[in-house]
Amino acid sequence: MHDNKELKDKTLVLFFTFGVSLKTWYDMGLIIRDTALYNEISKDLKHIYFFTYGGKEDLQYKKYLANNITIVPNPFLSSSKPSKIFSLAYAFFLPIIHYKLLKEADIIKSHQMWGGLVAVFCKVIFKKKNIARCGFIPSLIMYPKKRAIQAIMFLNEYLVCRLSNIVCVPSQEEAEYIKKKFKISENKIKINPNWIDINKFYPLRIAGKKRGRVCFLARFEPRKQPLLLIEAVKNLNNIELFMIGGGSLEGEIKKKMEEYKINGKIFGRIKNEDLPELLNSCEIYTILSFSEGGSPKTLLEAMACGLPCIGMDVWGINSVIEHKKNGILCQNNIQSVRNSIITLMEDNVLKNNLGENARKTIVNKFSLEKILEMEKRIYQELYAS
Repeated sequence: MHDNKELKDKTLVLFFTFGVSLKTWYDMGLIIRDTALYNEISKDLKHIYFFTYGGKEDLQYKKYLANNITIVPNPFLSSSKPSKIFSLAYAFFLPIIHYKLLKEADIIKSHQMWGGLVAVFCKVIFKKKNIARCGFIPSLIMYPKKRAIQAIMFLNEYLVCRLSNIVCVPSQEEAEYIKKKFKISENKIKINPNWIDINKFYPLRIAGKKRGRVCFLARFEPRKQPLLLIEAVKNLNNIELFMIGGGSLEGEIKKKMEEYKINGKIFGRIKNEDLPELLNSCEIYTILSFSEGGSPKTLLEAMACGLPCIGMDVWGINSVIEHKKNGILCQNNIQSVRNSIITLMEDNVLKNNLGENARKTIVNKFSLEKILEMEKRIYQELYAS
Protein backbone atom coordinates (compact mmCIF):
# COMPACT_ATOMS: atom_id res chain seq x y z
CA MET A 1 0.00 0.00 0.00
CA HIS A 2 1.35 3.41 -0.95
CA ASP A 3 1.41 6.15 1.67
CA ASN A 4 0.58 9.83 1.41
CA LYS A 5 4.23 10.70 0.74
CA GLU A 6 4.12 8.76 -2.51
CA LEU A 7 0.94 10.57 -3.55
CA LYS A 8 2.94 13.78 -3.31
CA ASP A 9 4.49 12.90 -6.65
CA LYS A 10 1.16 12.31 -8.40
CA THR A 11 -0.80 14.63 -10.67
CA LEU A 12 -4.57 14.29 -10.89
CA VAL A 13 -6.66 15.36 -13.89
CA LEU A 14 -10.35 15.81 -13.07
CA PHE A 15 -12.82 15.81 -15.98
CA PHE A 16 -15.96 17.78 -15.20
CA THR A 17 -19.41 16.44 -16.03
CA PHE A 18 -20.16 16.87 -19.74
CA GLY A 19 -21.14 20.47 -20.45
CA VAL A 20 -20.46 21.68 -16.91
CA SER A 21 -18.11 24.52 -16.00
CA LEU A 22 -16.92 26.22 -12.84
CA LYS A 23 -19.35 28.97 -13.73
CA THR A 24 -22.11 26.36 -13.62
CA TRP A 25 -21.08 25.43 -10.08
CA TYR A 26 -20.88 29.09 -9.11
CA ASP A 27 -24.29 29.95 -10.58
CA MET A 28 -25.85 26.99 -8.80
CA GLY A 29 -24.29 28.11 -5.50
CA LEU A 30 -22.23 24.90 -5.30
CA ILE A 31 -18.67 26.01 -5.99
CA ILE A 32 -17.52 25.98 -2.36
CA ARG A 33 -19.23 22.66 -1.64
CA ASP A 34 -18.06 20.82 -4.75
CA THR A 35 -14.44 22.02 -4.62
CA ALA A 36 -13.99 21.29 -0.91
CA LEU A 37 -12.76 17.72 -1.30
CA TYR A 38 -10.24 18.63 -4.01
CA ASN A 39 -8.93 21.61 -2.06
CA GLU A 40 -8.23 19.26 0.83
CA ILE A 41 -6.74 16.37 -1.14
CA SER A 42 -4.56 18.79 -3.10
CA LYS A 43 -2.40 18.92 0.05
CA ASP A 44 -1.42 15.29 -0.62
CA LEU A 45 -0.91 15.57 -4.37
CA LYS A 46 1.64 17.27 -6.58
CA HIS A 47 -0.95 19.01 -8.74
CA ILE A 48 -4.62 18.88 -9.81
CA TYR A 49 -6.00 20.02 -13.16
CA PHE A 50 -9.70 20.82 -13.57
CA PHE A 51 -10.79 20.12 -17.15
CA THR A 52 -14.01 22.11 -17.51
CA TYR A 53 -16.39 22.75 -20.37
CA GLY A 54 -16.46 26.47 -19.68
CA GLY A 55 -14.55 29.17 -21.47
CA LYS A 56 -11.80 31.43 -20.25
CA GLU A 57 -14.20 33.11 -17.82
CA ASP A 58 -13.82 29.98 -15.67
CA LEU A 59 -10.37 31.32 -14.73
CA GLN A 60 -11.99 33.97 -12.51
CA TYR A 61 -12.99 31.23 -10.05
CA LYS A 62 -9.39 30.37 -9.26
CA LYS A 63 -9.82 32.25 -5.96
CA TYR A 64 -11.93 29.33 -4.69
CA LEU A 65 -9.17 26.80 -5.37
CA ALA A 66 -5.93 25.72 -3.72
CA ASN A 67 -2.67 27.03 -5.18
CA ASN A 68 -1.81 23.73 -6.85
CA ILE A 69 -5.14 23.38 -8.65
CA THR A 70 -5.09 24.68 -12.23
CA ILE A 71 -8.20 25.40 -14.28
CA VAL A 72 -8.07 24.11 -17.87
CA PRO A 73 -11.03 25.64 -19.73
CA ASN A 74 -12.04 25.24 -23.35
CA PRO A 75 -9.44 27.48 -25.07
CA PHE A 76 -11.79 28.21 -27.98
CA LEU A 77 -14.55 29.62 -25.77
CA SER A 78 -14.60 33.03 -24.12
CA SER A 79 -17.76 33.67 -22.11
CA SER A 80 -20.80 32.29 -23.92
CA LYS A 81 -22.25 28.95 -22.88
CA PRO A 82 -21.29 26.31 -25.46
CA SER A 83 -23.87 24.31 -27.36
CA LYS A 84 -23.97 20.56 -26.78
CA ILE A 85 -22.55 20.00 -30.25
CA PHE A 86 -19.66 22.39 -29.56
CA SER A 87 -18.96 20.67 -26.21
CA LEU A 88 -19.10 17.27 -27.89
CA ALA A 89 -16.60 18.39 -30.53
CA TYR A 90 -14.31 19.77 -27.83
CA ALA A 91 -14.50 16.50 -25.88
CA PHE A 92 -13.61 14.55 -29.03
CA PHE A 93 -10.51 16.65 -29.78
CA LEU A 94 -9.52 17.20 -26.14
CA PRO A 95 -6.82 14.47 -26.12
CA ILE A 96 -5.10 16.26 -29.01
CA ILE A 97 -5.58 19.80 -27.69
CA HIS A 98 -4.18 18.92 -24.26
CA TYR A 99 -1.81 16.17 -25.35
CA LYS A 100 1.23 17.38 -23.40
CA LEU A 101 -0.62 17.87 -20.12
CA LEU A 102 -2.43 14.53 -20.30
CA LYS A 103 0.77 12.71 -21.17
CA GLU A 104 2.31 13.92 -17.91
CA ALA A 105 -0.72 13.10 -15.73
CA ASP A 106 -0.72 10.19 -13.29
CA ILE A 107 -4.38 9.78 -12.38
CA ILE A 108 -7.38 10.57 -14.58
CA LYS A 109 -10.72 10.97 -12.84
CA SER A 110 -14.22 11.86 -14.03
CA HIS A 111 -16.56 13.79 -11.74
CA GLN A 112 -19.74 12.05 -12.91
CA MET A 113 -20.77 9.16 -15.15
CA TRP A 114 -22.06 11.58 -17.81
CA GLY A 115 -18.74 12.85 -19.10
CA GLY A 116 -16.71 9.86 -17.97
CA LEU A 117 -16.27 8.49 -21.47
CA VAL A 118 -13.77 11.16 -22.57
CA ALA A 119 -11.77 10.43 -19.41
CA VAL A 120 -11.77 6.71 -20.28
CA PHE A 121 -10.57 7.45 -23.82
CA CYS A 122 -7.72 9.56 -22.44
CA LYS A 123 -6.87 6.77 -20.03
CA VAL A 124 -6.59 4.31 -22.95
CA ILE A 125 -4.77 6.70 -25.29
CA PHE A 126 -2.17 7.80 -22.74
CA LYS A 127 -1.96 4.45 -20.89
CA LYS A 128 -2.90 5.97 -17.53
CA LYS A 129 -4.91 4.72 -14.57
CA ASN A 130 -8.33 6.18 -14.02
CA ILE A 131 -11.17 6.51 -11.53
CA ALA A 132 -14.77 6.91 -12.64
CA ARG A 133 -16.83 8.67 -9.99
CA CYS A 134 -20.54 7.96 -10.34
CA GLY A 135 -22.40 10.27 -7.96
CA PHE A 136 -25.57 8.94 -9.54
CA ILE A 137 -26.35 6.57 -12.38
CA PRO A 138 -28.31 8.50 -15.04
CA SER A 139 -29.91 5.53 -16.81
CA LEU A 140 -31.28 4.35 -13.48
CA ILE A 141 -33.12 7.52 -12.51
CA MET A 142 -33.50 9.67 -15.64
CA TYR A 143 -35.71 9.43 -18.74
CA PRO A 144 -37.31 6.08 -17.80
CA LYS A 145 -39.81 6.36 -20.70
CA LYS A 146 -37.42 7.68 -23.36
CA ARG A 147 -35.83 4.53 -24.67
CA ALA A 148 -33.39 6.14 -27.12
CA ILE A 149 -31.89 8.40 -24.44
CA GLN A 150 -31.90 5.50 -21.98
CA ALA A 151 -29.98 3.37 -24.47
CA ILE A 152 -27.35 6.08 -25.02
CA MET A 153 -26.87 6.52 -21.29
CA PHE A 154 -26.65 2.77 -20.77
CA LEU A 155 -23.96 2.45 -23.45
CA ASN A 156 -22.02 5.34 -21.90
CA GLU A 157 -22.20 3.74 -18.46
CA TYR A 158 -21.27 0.30 -19.81
CA LEU A 159 -18.10 1.60 -21.46
CA VAL A 160 -17.12 3.77 -18.49
CA CYS A 161 -17.60 0.95 -15.98
CA ARG A 162 -15.99 -1.75 -18.09
CA LEU A 163 -12.93 0.26 -19.14
CA SER A 164 -12.14 2.12 -15.91
CA ASN A 165 -9.65 0.86 -13.35
CA ILE A 166 -11.84 1.88 -10.40
CA VAL A 167 -15.51 2.84 -10.28
CA CYS A 168 -16.66 4.88 -7.28
CA VAL A 169 -20.32 4.92 -6.24
CA PRO A 170 -21.93 6.49 -3.16
CA SER A 171 -23.90 3.48 -1.87
CA GLN A 172 -23.92 -0.31 -1.60
CA GLU A 173 -27.12 -0.47 -3.66
CA GLU A 174 -25.47 1.28 -6.60
CA ALA A 175 -22.41 -0.95 -6.22
CA GLU A 176 -24.61 -4.03 -6.55
CA TYR A 177 -26.45 -2.51 -9.50
CA ILE A 178 -23.38 -1.80 -11.64
CA LYS A 179 -21.77 -5.09 -10.64
CA LYS A 180 -24.73 -7.07 -11.99
CA LYS A 181 -25.72 -4.75 -14.84
CA PHE A 182 -22.27 -4.33 -16.38
CA LYS A 183 -20.66 -7.60 -15.22
CA ILE A 184 -17.66 -5.97 -13.60
CA SER A 185 -15.46 -7.28 -10.83
CA GLU A 186 -16.40 -6.42 -7.28
CA ASN A 187 -12.75 -5.54 -6.64
CA LYS A 188 -12.83 -2.51 -8.93
CA ILE A 189 -15.95 -1.02 -7.27
CA LYS A 190 -15.37 1.34 -4.35
CA ILE A 191 -18.06 2.89 -2.17
CA ASN A 192 -17.32 6.50 -1.34
CA PRO A 193 -20.39 8.54 -0.27
CA ASN A 194 -20.98 12.24 -0.71
CA TRP A 195 -19.40 14.43 1.92
CA ILE A 196 -20.52 17.21 4.24
CA ASP A 197 -18.38 19.87 5.91
CA ILE A 198 -19.65 19.36 9.46
CA ASN A 199 -17.88 22.53 10.57
CA LYS A 200 -20.18 24.55 8.29
CA PHE A 201 -23.34 22.48 8.54
CA TYR A 202 -24.20 22.02 12.19
CA PRO A 203 -27.02 22.90 14.63
CA LEU A 204 -27.06 26.66 15.24
CA ARG A 205 -28.64 27.03 18.65
CA ILE A 206 -28.82 30.80 18.35
CA ALA A 207 -30.83 30.75 15.14
CA GLY A 208 -34.08 29.75 16.79
CA LYS A 209 -36.28 27.34 14.89
CA LYS A 210 -39.63 28.53 13.59
CA ARG A 211 -42.34 26.28 14.96
CA GLY A 212 -44.10 24.43 12.16
CA ARG A 213 -41.66 25.45 9.42
CA VAL A 214 -41.18 22.59 6.93
CA CYS A 215 -38.35 22.72 4.40
CA PHE A 216 -38.31 21.37 0.85
CA LEU A 217 -34.89 21.78 -0.78
CA ALA A 218 -34.66 20.45 -4.35
CA ARG A 219 -35.30 21.45 -7.93
CA PHE A 220 -38.99 22.09 -8.61
CA GLU A 221 -39.22 19.22 -11.09
CA PRO A 222 -41.62 16.24 -11.30
CA ARG A 223 -39.06 13.70 -10.06
CA LYS A 224 -38.57 15.68 -6.85
CA GLN A 225 -42.36 15.84 -6.21
CA PRO A 226 -42.73 19.29 -4.62
CA LEU A 227 -46.49 19.23 -5.33
CA LEU A 228 -46.82 16.11 -3.19
CA LEU A 229 -45.71 18.14 -0.18
CA ILE A 230 -48.17 20.92 -1.05
CA GLU A 231 -51.04 18.41 -1.10
CA ALA A 232 -49.84 16.75 2.11
CA VAL A 233 -49.91 19.94 4.20
CA LYS A 234 -53.23 21.14 2.78
CA ASN A 235 -55.52 22.14 5.67
CA LEU A 236 -52.84 21.44 8.29
CA ASN A 237 -52.80 24.17 10.91
CA ASN A 238 -49.71 26.17 11.91
CA ILE A 239 -47.56 24.96 9.01
CA GLU A 240 -45.16 27.20 7.12
CA LEU A 241 -43.43 25.93 3.98
CA PHE A 242 -39.96 26.91 2.83
CA MET A 243 -39.77 25.78 -0.81
CA ILE A 244 -36.19 26.18 -2.06
CA GLY A 245 -34.90 25.29 -5.51
CA GLY A 246 -36.60 26.84 -8.51
CA GLY A 247 -37.64 24.93 -11.62
CA SER A 248 -40.41 24.19 -14.07
CA LEU A 249 -43.09 23.60 -11.42
CA GLU A 250 -42.57 26.93 -9.64
CA GLY A 251 -45.68 28.52 -11.17
CA GLU A 252 -47.88 25.60 -10.19
CA ILE A 253 -46.44 25.59 -6.66
CA LYS A 254 -47.31 29.27 -6.24
CA LYS A 255 -50.80 28.66 -7.61
CA LYS A 256 -51.46 25.73 -5.26
CA MET A 257 -50.10 27.55 -2.20
CA GLU A 258 -52.39 30.49 -2.91
CA GLU A 259 -55.38 28.25 -3.63
CA TYR A 260 -54.90 26.26 -0.41
CA LYS A 261 -53.95 29.38 1.57
CA ILE A 262 -50.69 27.76 2.69
CA ASN A 263 -48.33 30.05 4.57
CA GLY A 264 -44.83 29.93 3.16
CA LYS A 265 -42.04 31.28 1.00
CA ILE A 266 -40.63 30.21 -2.34
CA PHE A 267 -36.92 30.64 -3.00
CA GLY A 268 -34.81 30.17 -6.10
CA ARG A 269 -31.31 28.81 -5.88
CA ILE A 270 -29.52 29.53 -2.61
CA LYS A 271 -25.74 29.63 -2.28
CA ASN A 272 -24.54 26.58 -0.42
CA GLU A 273 -22.76 28.72 2.19
CA ASP A 274 -26.10 30.40 3.02
CA LEU A 275 -27.97 27.14 3.60
CA PRO A 276 -26.90 26.32 7.20
CA GLU A 277 -28.67 29.32 8.71
CA LEU A 278 -31.75 28.79 6.57
CA LEU A 279 -31.94 25.08 7.37
CA ASN A 280 -31.52 25.77 11.07
CA SER A 281 -34.55 28.05 11.01
CA CYS A 282 -36.71 25.07 9.96
CA GLU A 283 -38.23 22.40 12.16
CA ILE A 284 -38.56 19.58 9.62
CA TYR A 285 -36.86 18.72 6.33
CA THR A 286 -38.49 16.66 3.57
CA ILE A 287 -37.06 14.85 0.54
CA LEU A 288 -39.84 13.29 -1.54
CA SER A 289 -38.12 12.23 -4.78
CA PHE A 290 -39.48 9.04 -6.31
CA SER A 291 -35.88 8.20 -7.28
CA GLU A 292 -32.51 9.48 -6.08
CA GLY A 293 -28.81 8.90 -6.43
CA GLY A 294 -26.93 7.57 -3.42
CA SER A 295 -26.55 9.80 -0.34
CA PRO A 296 -28.30 12.96 -1.63
CA LYS A 297 -26.28 15.99 -0.53
CA THR A 298 -29.25 18.15 0.50
CA LEU A 299 -30.45 15.37 2.80
CA LEU A 300 -26.99 15.03 4.33
CA GLU A 301 -26.79 18.80 4.85
CA ALA A 302 -30.14 18.89 6.64
CA MET A 303 -29.16 15.95 8.83
CA ALA A 304 -25.83 17.61 9.64
CA CYS A 305 -27.81 20.60 10.92
CA GLY A 306 -29.70 18.29 13.27
CA LEU A 307 -33.04 18.43 11.46
CA PRO A 308 -35.47 15.53 11.76
CA CYS A 309 -35.93 14.42 8.16
CA ILE A 310 -38.80 12.81 6.30
CA GLY A 311 -37.67 10.92 3.22
CA MET A 312 -39.31 8.79 0.58
CA ASP A 313 -38.62 5.09 1.11
CA VAL A 314 -36.66 4.70 -2.13
CA TRP A 315 -33.18 3.73 -3.18
CA GLY A 316 -30.67 6.45 -2.29
CA ILE A 317 -32.71 7.89 0.55
CA ASN A 318 -33.37 4.71 2.53
CA SER A 319 -29.64 3.93 2.49
CA VAL A 320 -29.13 7.05 4.65
CA ILE A 321 -32.33 7.28 6.71
CA GLU A 322 -33.07 4.49 9.17
CA HIS A 323 -36.77 4.63 9.95
CA LYS A 324 -37.49 6.18 13.36
CA LYS A 325 -33.80 6.00 14.27
CA ASN A 326 -32.33 9.01 12.45
CA GLY A 327 -35.37 10.06 10.39
CA ILE A 328 -38.72 8.91 9.04
CA LEU A 329 -39.31 7.00 5.81
CA CYS A 330 -42.65 7.58 4.11
CA GLN A 331 -44.49 6.03 1.20
CA ASN A 332 -45.23 7.71 -2.11
CA ASN A 333 -48.69 9.01 -1.29
CA ILE A 334 -50.24 12.11 0.25
CA GLN A 335 -51.51 10.45 3.42
CA SER A 336 -48.15 8.88 4.31
CA VAL A 337 -46.32 12.20 3.92
CA ARG A 338 -49.05 13.98 5.87
CA ASN A 339 -48.99 11.44 8.70
CA SER A 340 -45.19 11.68 8.93
CA ILE A 341 -45.36 15.46 9.34
CA ILE A 342 -48.12 15.21 11.95
CA THR A 343 -46.16 12.56 13.87
CA LEU A 344 -43.13 14.83 14.17
CA MET A 345 -45.21 17.90 14.99
CA GLU A 346 -46.96 16.08 17.84
CA ASP A 347 -44.00 14.19 19.33
CA ASN A 348 -41.23 16.52 20.50
CA VAL A 349 -39.23 13.69 22.07
CA LEU A 350 -39.13 11.72 18.82
CA LYS A 351 -38.41 14.87 16.84
CA ASN A 352 -35.44 15.80 19.04
CA ASN A 353 -34.06 12.26 19.12
CA LEU A 354 -34.23 11.93 15.33
CA GLY A 355 -32.47 15.28 14.91
CA GLU A 356 -29.67 14.33 17.30
CA ASN A 357 -29.20 10.93 15.67
CA ALA A 358 -29.24 12.51 12.22
CA ARG A 359 -26.30 14.72 13.20
CA LYS A 360 -24.43 11.71 14.64
CA THR A 361 -24.97 9.79 11.39
CA ILE A 362 -23.31 12.54 9.37
CA VAL A 363 -20.41 12.95 11.78
CA ASN A 364 -19.75 9.20 11.87
CA LYS A 365 -20.26 8.35 8.19
CA PHE A 366 -20.36 11.37 5.91
CA SER A 367 -18.01 14.05 7.23
CA LEU A 368 -15.53 15.60 4.82
CA GLU A 369 -12.67 14.30 6.95
CA LYS A 370 -13.86 10.68 6.73
CA ILE A 371 -14.59 10.81 3.00
CA LEU A 372 -11.21 12.47 2.40
CA GLU A 373 -9.43 9.51 3.99
CA MET A 374 -11.49 7.11 1.86
CA GLU A 375 -10.60 9.12 -1.25
CA LYS A 376 -6.90 8.90 -0.45
CA ARG A 377 -7.14 5.14 0.02
CA ILE A 378 -8.75 4.81 -3.40
CA TYR A 379 -5.84 6.68 -5.01
CA GLN A 380 -3.40 4.48 -3.09
CA GLU A 381 -5.17 1.28 -4.12
CA LEU A 382 -5.08 2.43 -7.71
CA TYR A 383 -1.31 2.32 -7.60
CA ALA A 384 -1.11 -0.78 -5.45
CA SER A 385 -3.03 -2.78 -8.09
